[in-house]
Amino acid sequence: MPNSYEMPEIFFAAARIGAVSVPVNIRLSPREITYILNNAEVKILFLGSSFFEVIDRIKTELPLIRDYVLTGRHSEKGLTGYEDFLAEGSILPPEIRLDDEDTVFIIYTAGTTGKPKGAELTHKNMVLNALTIHLESFSALPRRADLPVLPSKIISITPFFHIAGIVSVVKNILTSTPMIIIDFDPVVLLGAIEQEKATYLFLVPAMWQMVMNHPDFKNYDVSSLRTAAYGADITPNALKERILEHFPNAALYEAFGQTEMTATAVCMKHQDALRKEGSVGQPFFNVEVRVVDDQMKDVGVHEVGEIVYRGPGLFKGYYKNPEETRKAFEGGWFHSGDLVRRDEEGFIYVVDRKKDMIVSGGENIYSAEVEAVLLIHPKIKEAAVIGIPDPKWGETVKAFVVCTSGQEATAEEIITFCMDHLARFKRPKVVEFIASLPRSATGKVLKRELRSINN
Repeated sequence: MPNSYEMPEIFFAAARIGAVSVPVNIRLSPREITYILNNAEVKILFLGSSFFEVIDRIKTELPLIRDYVLTGRHSEKGLTGYEDFLAEGSILPPEIRLDDEDTVFIIYTAGTTGKPKGAELTHKNMVLNALTIHLESFSALPRRADLPVLPSKIISITPFFHIAGIVSVVKNILTSTPMIIIDFDPVVLLGAIEQEKATYLFLVPAMWQMVMNHPDFKNYDVSSLRTAAYGADITPNALKERILEHFPNAALYEAFGQTEMTATAVCMKHQDALRKEGSVGQPFFNVEVRVVDDQMKDVGVHEVGEIVYRGPGLFKGYYKNPEETRKAFEGGWFHSGDLVRRDEEGFIYVVDRKKDMIVSGGENIYSAEVEAVLLIHPKIKEAAVIGIPDPKWGETVKAFVVCTSGQEATAEEIITFCMDHLARFKRPKVVEFIASLPRSATGKVLKRELRSINN
């Protein structure tokens, strides 16, 4: 189901009785949904009415599910209605003892190869990371000290089937913070900020651009917003400065992490956001971080290595997948797959996903570095790069470019522009213009789809 009030009810009720919630990405294909439901051994499936036909087509392939519960008041289409389902329950609290390390969620991570992996997250993971995010916010400076204090109120757009959305739900309920649940639409969003006096908003960079570029933006009062949060993609200083200009009372905040760390492990606070361009911030106070080479030796300052983690947000392992779990925890630390460098002050700079690094003629090329240069070009709205086969060098760089509305560019123009900013071996050799970059529900660019385009 899409974001709805039923989802937090289901999450907390399941947790209270010791059950495990398995949120399913609503954008997945029937085949992918079938795999997840069977792999996780799901017994009860809650679904929105708009997904009835999809589930009806695959019901015969779901032998373990004993109850299908349809959102809505009453039973229909042969399924139990959500409100009817609730009415069958008891108001007495269940006499069930739970342990910190009991699994409460299985979140399936998108697999680049093979099947998705189900990350087991515990009660301890969820509660401690939610409270850590809340506590970290107290050390983030406000935009201005003289701003009037408003009651906290959050607009929630991040999908609740994604770990970031789930942790947001847990944090807001633990801290009694009201949430306004809406789908992303710039006009609806602006109206909600004005009407509800919202104080916090998280959007991926592309969404921030769409909101600020809307022709009716100036017709709305956005002065209540105190935190403008972002993540999941490159956020250059030019975009941060636009956000500060359009939302005059909002401080900047960046979140970085992954499902296996219960969403966020590193954050960038307002006081450092502009002076540390390109950085995603510093680790949470209770997260241990190392930057290591392939032999698990620490690399030096400004050297590139893989970021590995330990901490209370670290997941339990991959469900029914001991081999992938063993690989992930090799050496006693969780291997993130993110290649980063760290500066003298401990700020983290992401340079690439390990699997996305391009090796050309024996030289390592980090896609984030090339993409950051492309985004400087005034005609480029979005850009992503991948490695493609090259008979001479093994791999070479291909750029996918989305032009700013009303602008046109040529491949030669883009390649020439890169000559002033990148070493020869890092420059794109091929440029393809596309209408939009394929993205996940949380705004991350899906490079596996770009590779399929190339093939």
